[in-house]
Amino acid sequence: MAAAKIETDDGPCCPICLEHFNLPRQLPCAHSFCEKCLQSHITTQTANITKLSYIKCPVCRNPASPSIKDRPTSEWATLFPVNTVLQSILPAKSKVDRLCDACNTEGTTVPAEGFCVVCKEAMCGDCLKVHRKQKISKDHTILSVEELDCNPEHEQQRVRTLQISGKILI
Repeated sequence: MAAAKIETDDGPCCPICLEHFNLPRQLPCAHSFCEKCLQSHITTQTANITKLSYIKCPVCRNPASPSIKDRPTSEWATLFPVNTVLQSILPAKSKVDRLCDACNTEGTTVPAEGFCVVCKEAMCGDCLKVHRKQKISKDHTILSVEELDCNPEHEQQRVRTLQISGKILI
């Protein structure tokens, strides 16, 4: 199977639109796509077909079923999980584009307000409060999302760190 790892100088891109990911959703085969691109693919694949319970990945053609099968196909893209690792390394466009990593692993999409440089995680306001109170993490350097937006070197360092550790699923 060919890998669909498309990257520009400033980060990974969606293999469908070839732009930076916008809310990357991950299929069971580990390929990720912008939520809107994935929904467009789902709409195209399910057109004129009733009772389809899966789609084929646009990259590897492996079947992928949404977690809740009785939902309308117009909602399927939102049923696939957000790729939190990929979301966290994307260049920050705005507060709304960056999600809290901790909340996201529990299936909740909450906008991030800050980023821990030590843990390399984006966090919402509630998670930041807890993080700052924990004995082990109270001295960690926290950047606001705005600071991260203004300093692309922080983003590039995160990309390099994650690439070296081999944790990127695109």
